[in-house]
Amino acid sequence: MVKKFGKHGLQMWEYANGIDDSEVKYLPEKPKGIGNSITLPENVTEIEKLEEILLSLSEHVTYRLRKYKMKAKVVNIQLRTKRFYRFKSPRKIRISYSKHKKKFIKKQKIY
Repeated sequence: MVKKFGKHGLQMWEYANGIDDSEVKYLPEKPKGIGNSITLPENVTEIEKLEEILLSLSEHVTYRLRKYKMKAKVVNIQLRTKRFYRFKSPRKIRISYSKHKKKFIKKQKIY
């Protein structure tokens, strides 16, 4: 590589082999979207248990939304069966989650 491309050949060979001594510059960015998911060990058949799980997931999301000073316009709930069939339900938010907690899930009719 050096014979054919000179000093650039050496640099290409080093990059191709994961060799790079330059300083890593990390620039943290605000996320474009925030979500949360969980894989349950068993199927959930009781609505009350499902509401508990959805509430917990949404609390994690709202924590991160506050952390990054972001607001949500759409909530997307996705459920997957054991055969990986997906049910999606994107909905625009019409009420403030922090004021209504449990009513949020029921009022939006997202499941």
